[in-house]
Amino acid sequence: MRAEVAKFSAQNRVPEGVAGKMVLCMDEAAANIVEHARGPSANDPSLFKVKVAVQGSMLKVTLCDGGYPYDPTRRPDVDVRKHVKSGKKDGLGVYILRRLLDIFEYNYVAGENVCTLGIRVQN
Repeated sequence: MRAEVAKFSAQNRVPEGVAGKMVLCMDEAAANIVEHARGPSANDPSLFKVKVAVQGSMLKVTLCDGGYPYDPTRRPDVDVRKHVKSGKKDGLGVYILRRLLDIFEYNYVAGENVCTLGIRVQN
């Protein structure tokens, strides 16, 4: 998945820095799917589809899965200082997505979670 996004980005002249940020964000969003979207799907709910596109000035990745509806955009912000002091090693994925992405959207469409990530390729 990472290699495919990197390859697509290179073929579409997306700067390496933008592509690298998107790969990190895609990994975080995928981890949320695997951890939170287990559900009553006809297919294995840990499996999901990934679509990559350049639309206008945006590199977009859309992740779709058939698990339980789970909207990561509704998670409250993490107080990073408290989080670090508590010794937690996970739980910062949504925080990272909010800081690095220009688009972070969720929809539930036709029985699927649809999470769209976008990073501006050019100003």
